[in-house]
Amino acid sequence: MDKTNISQQLAKASGANSRSIRARISDVLDDIEKAISSGVAHDEIVAILNKNGFDLSIKSFKNALYLARKKPLVSQRLDSLHQFGQQLKNRFHHKRTLARKLMKLI
Repeated sequence: MDKTNISQQLAKASGANSRSIRARISDVLDDIEKAISSGVAHDEIVAILNKNGFDLSIKSFKNALYLARKKPLVSQRLDSLHQFGQQLKNRFHHKRTLARKLMKLI
């Protein structure tokens, strides 16, 4: 068994078309965002990606870009909800503690 050969084949497979377009776009999202902010047209970006193993139309690129951008927003919202839940938990715990102390005084 040649472990190196297996590792190389698995590495190739992970970069191949077996992954979704959105996942592959997410891998290079920072570079795409830099290119867009520098004024590179979407058509040019799609051409570059297609030369490097992607098979995209402009429409599928825009859709995958939208989804890749959206994913961090969802995780940020979940983090915000978690923090809000922790704040509520702390507030109610504090009020319960105060109520117990008041009951002991009575």
